[in-house]
Amino acid sequence: METPNRHIVSFFAKAIGIIIGLILAFILTEAYASHDPDSINIFEVRVFQNVAQPLDQLFIVEYDIVYAETNTVPVQNSFLFTVTNTAGAIVASSTIQFYGHAIASIYLDANSALTFKGDYNASISPNPAHFTTTVAGINKVTVPIFDDDWLAGNLSEVTPQNIEAFVIPIMVNIGNEDSVSYVNVDGRLNDTGTLFVLAAIPDLVSVVPNMFEVSVEVLDLETTTFTGDKASQIFQRSGSRLSGALQTLSSTFLGIDDPVLAGGIGYTTLTMSVLGLVMTKIKSPPTIAIIGVPMAFIGMYMGVLSPVYVFLLFAMVVVLFGITFVLSRFT
Repeated sequence: METPNRHIVSFFAKAIGIIIGLILAFILTEAYASHDPDSINIFEVRVFQNVAQPLDQLFIVEYDIVYAETNTVPVQNSFLFTVTNTAGAIVASSTIQFYGHAIASIYLDANSALTFKGDYNASISPNPAHFTTTVAGINKVTVPIFDDDWLAGNLSEVTPQNIEAFVIPIMVNIGNEDSVSYVNVDGRLNDTGTLFVLAAIPDLVSVVPNMFEVSVEVLDLETTTFTGDKASQIFQRSGSRLSGALQTLSSTFLGIDDPVLAGGIGYTTLTMSVLGLVMTKIKSPPTIAIIGVPMAFIGMYMGVLSPVYVFLLFAMVVVLFGITFVLSRFT
């Protein structure tokens, strides 16, 4: 017959699970919700033809998305650079990489290229997954692509010169606004400017090599050794959307800005909760050990639990099993 205490434990376990689920749903929703910018503008658009192959196209837009208060949703999830036809249908799009005054690009190979000097519009548009509404002039801006914005050239000379003549002045202006040097005195992008531009226009260095400052670094290759930082690697590779949610979760509820440390606390709490539930239901030490020890080693492998604590736990389990075995011989 079940005791009243067991009913109480079961009730509280279910209640805690429901509360945690509601809290997680709220936090993840808040982490993914974006709000309207204070202003949004497009300054210029250019379409370059014959960039990396004959008849391909590279669209570059200079824009400005201003937030007085920081938008916690990564910009890659919030806004898109889109090209639409006269019917308003999107014919090409890409994510953008920066809030504020920046540039973005869309590359179309020859098979995907649009009609040269066709009737198209360029837009910076909100991602519907993070905005409840789309309102022109509030969170979306659209400008026509005029005939003069389409620049035909050749692969080896004219097109690279056209791209450089368009990008470098923009980067100088952005650097003046940010009080950051992106362009050297010789008119080429320095290391900081290179990172900025290549984030917005990938692989451009192979098309316009003279626009970039050339640097050579000798790589010192060493055998990688395990350092217990697999949790950090997992967090870094989790994607901006999930990592932003984890950052919000850890800082809001635990007051910890390091999601890896917060993950260690959360994983330990989860492990102890599972073992406590097993203990109340089964009351079997071997079963607890079978579940708990692998969970502890998984936490150590991920880097969220210290190896010292894991081996101490393993040693304690061995000792307790030994004591239980010895005492069972005298009962």
